[in-house]
Amino acid sequence: MNPNLLDKIEAYLDNALSTEEKAAFEQAVAEDQALAEEVAIFQLEREGRELLIEAELREKLLQWNAAEEDDRDLTNREIPENSAQKKKPANWRLILLLSVFSSLAVLLAWWYWPLEPSVNQQSLPEPSVTTPRNSPPPILQQEEKAPVVQGEPSIKKTTPKVTTPETNSEQQLAIAYYERSEGADVLRGDGTATPASTPLQAAKDDYRSKNFARAAATLKKIPEGDPYYWQAQDLLGHTLFSEKNYAEAAKAFRHISDRNNNERGEKARWYLALSLIAGGQSDEATALLKNISNDAEPEMQEWAKALLEALGRR
Repeated sequence: MNPNLLDKIEAYLDNALSTEEKAAFEQAVAEDQALAEEVAIFQLEREGRELLIEAELREKLLQWNAAEEDDRDLTNREIPENSAQKKKPANWRLILLLSVFSSLAVLLAWWYWPLEPSVNQQSLPEPSVTTPRNSPPPILQQEEKAPVVQGEPSIKKTTPKVTTPETNSEQQLAIAYYERSEGADVLRGDGTATPASTPLQAAKDDYRSKNFARAAATLKKIPEGDPYYWQAQDLLGHTLFSEKNYAEAAKAFRHISDRNNNERGEKARWYLALSLIAGGQSDEATALLKNISNDAEPEMQEWAKALLEALGRR
């Protein structure tokens, strides 16, 4: 892609163009289908990056809160007033906080480092299947030991388990894309109302109240001859995904995709790819996403292309 055009798209998405430039650019997008697709892919990729960064920051914050809770428990333990030696606790929380912000700075620099433009302006090439790059595990700041009062046994602190990006980043990416797209599909029907007395309606109520285990148990009992069977299978896949049972969710969505050559089957194929990624089966998911990017409806093609490109940057 022309570097000037790439800068123009960046400025447009950042709302940095003047009124006249913005109007001219929107007119060009309306007249050029290839440019419109490129702008859409660029915007989806940026949103995916923001969601991934947010998910990783949330995980860092949970780890920090857990460590702070352990420190609070240690501080609340009674220490005899006549202890011969008292030491001030090391200021390890400041060190941990600095480590979090350092990790964030490295992550932001990696995501937004300028890339060599390679997309032809007139047509979009078929996305290539790229094996995710292995990045070195993060360097974790060693936590200082809590002070030990002379004459008392030392108290061991439990450090929260840290999951490295190598094993968790693709799962977080799949979850981020799932949360963006599942709102339009969960609890949807096929145009007919679901009677309040059916098992499917009971499962929907359990799903809304986040009682996923009971919802899944109810949905699995609905036989294939039931008029609401495929709706039940659809909701079952989303219920299992919400339970983080990604392998079983993939089975449910695969069953729907194999047996339904319609919109429901196409949606199930997209959620099957997300379930495979979240479950660690990235190779199969990448091949499936490539097929979706070639033969699915336009909106889903854009999702698949953006996710393929994000996976290629891992």
